[in-house]
Amino acid sequence: MTAFDLTDFVAKHDRPAVIVPLTARNWADLQGQITLAQAAQIDLVEWRIDLALAADWSPSLTELQQVVAQVDKPILLTWRTTHDGGDFAFDLARYTQIYDLAITAGVWGVDVEFWTFAQLADQVAQWREHVKIVVSAHDFGKVPRDLTAQIRAMDSLPVDVVKFAGMVQMPLDVTRLFDAGDLAWAHPLILLGMGELGQTTRTRGWQHGSQATFAALTADQTSAPGQLIWQEMAAYWTR
Repeated sequence: MTAFDLTDFVAKHDRPAVIVPLTARNWADLQGQITLAQAAQIDLVEWRIDLALAADWSPSLTELQQVVAQVDKPILLTWRTTHDGGDFAFDLARYTQIYDLAITAGVWGVDVEFWTFAQLADQVAQWREHVKIVVSAHDFGKVPRDLTAQIRAMDSLPVDVVKFAGMVQMPLDVTRLFDAGDLAWAHPLILLGMGELGQTTRTRGWQHGSQATFAALTADQTSAPGQLIWQEMAAYWTR
């Protein structure tokens, strides 16, 4: 599969890259979501593996390989831990095992939460020889006052993409996210404001340095507060 290059996406298009999450908790539901994703006007697929793990399903190498073969778009594999608002707690040994399997299966990239980076530094160095590394941080309570410092800390790491998502409590938070995106950074950014007030960051963030956005396949398959469905996003950019 040809790797999707987030680095120069904005320079080539009048919209950001659109990533949709697969949120299925079993194989049958995943197949249905893959069918929807194949028909959607999107660029990448994020497989939220923590949701499967929380339902006591740990996909095998064969299943991972089958998904990679089925999906005609790059796949970002994400274990969103409970620390960052996900559904399954971090376990170093199991996390490493699942990411190793996913990389063997041929995913495009893996998401590594910033707070785990020190524990995973050696593994990340090995993984990066084969896939893209997205370092991420999520604050479901606020957009922190030290936003720029947090992004700078992530931007200093040996990764390929830096992602930050924070809960927007007031319009000023959107301005702060946009201002941070307008600065010069070493890596491509994904900056998102969660919640209804943050939706403008999902539609206009690409104009302020955010190279990608997340959109749901359907209204009942959102993976974060304020996430729009992909058709709404497409309609916004074609007005």
